[in-house]
Amino acid sequence: PALAAKRMEEGLDAIDTCIMNKALEKCSKNEMAEYKQTDFIPFDPSIKRTEATIAHPKHGKFRVTKGAAPQILQLCVDGERLQ
Repeated sequence: PALAAKRMEEGLDAIDTCIMNKALEKCSKNEMAEYKQTDFIPFDPSIKRTEATIAHPKHGKFRVTKGAAPQILQLCVDGERLQ
C-alpha cells in the first residue's frame, strides 16, 4: 500500500499519510526512494481502487494497488477465503 501511496510529502491525503508513516517505521525515505513509480492510474470510482507500476533496481517491476477492501480481495489468489 505504501508504494501505491508513493507521493511522499506532496499531495498526501489522510489515508496516504497513515500508510506512509507506518511504512517509514520499517524502512527509511532513502530506501523508499529506490522504488520508482513508472505509471500511475488515479482512483477510478468504477473499480474503487488506484494502481501504480513500480520499478526497483534489485526487485524488478511490479504493480501495487490500494482501494476498497472487497475490490482488493477480488485481486487476491485466496480472496474468497479471506472475506
